[in-house]
Amino acid sequence: MNQEIENVEKVKKRVYYAGFGTMFHNEIDQAAAAGTPRINPSTEFAIQDASLFDPNKIQAGILKATPDITISDENKMYYNGYLAVLEREGETPIRQWFKSTDRINVDEAYRLMSDTKHPRAILKEYLGEDNRPYKAYVQLDFSQKTKNDNYFLRHYPDFDLMSKLREYDFEGMKGQYKSASRVLSSGGGIELVPVNREKYETVFIILNPTHSTLTIMDKSGDILEHDQFRTLAAREQRRVEQEQKEPRGIRQSNVRFVAQNGPSESKDAGQVQQPEIGTSPTNEVKKNSRTVKPAAEKKGRHL
Repeated sequence: MNQEIENVEKVKKRVYYAGFGTMFHNEIDQAAAAGTPRINPSTEFAIQDASLFDPNKIQAGILKATPDITISDENKMYYNGYLAVLEREGETPIRQWFKSTDRINVDEAYRLMSDTKHPRAILKEYLGEDNRPYKAYVQLDFSQKTKNDNYFLRHYPDFDLMSKLREYDFEGMKGQYKSASRVLSSGGGIELVPVNREKYETVFIILNPTHSTLTIMDKSGDILEHDQFRTLAAREQRRVEQEQKEPRGIRQSNVRFVAQNGPSESKDAGQVQQPEIGTSPTNEVKKNSRTVKPAAEKKGRHL
């Protein structure tokens, strides 16, 4: 190959920060020298991860990762992303293609793929259409796939996670909100002891970016109602907010029935007269309703 291939060093850098380090640099140099149109080097990462609900239960497995690197007809090299396959004993392998623009490294890929029942979310930073950086949570939607048999990677807006944590009454959290936020926003889970231990000695929390809140679970992984763990101040604030959101009730006018003095001229002698003008029969009162459409995902150019 006599012509020089462009973007080789840029591709090496992208592959490095995707979590592969320098392990594929030789293959990239060889492909550039030979002008190979496509290379798909592969590697495996051994997984030894303790279960969130039982630290004594180790979830062993392998994460296989295969980058896709191509050279165009214009002699430019591109890193397109990588295919990740998570294999664990007794479980169906999970396959997911991560585009280069997703900016998901292999460690983050494992966390996103590690729990299909309670999907994890990770906070990422991207570049918007106005070239300004913004943060968003990404989470795999295991209920829906693309036409290419890939799970949808959903994006959700960032929110004040530390303020959300302060709404709950958990022991030992004073001064730990920042570190707890760091763990949760990187796809981790936390075991906590609630002040109110009437029903649960410990609970487990992960992020729920769909509703800008937390998911609270018991040791079986069942989702728990939040109010029992909120502080008194947070419960009161929530009650006020709910009242403000609820539409004001429609006051129904009193219905007055007029007694008949004599026999009714109607064929139906038992018919009751309609209420006077200005009144409203009960069955005609309807509450106003409106449909709230979900906000569209923010589009933009990635860093």
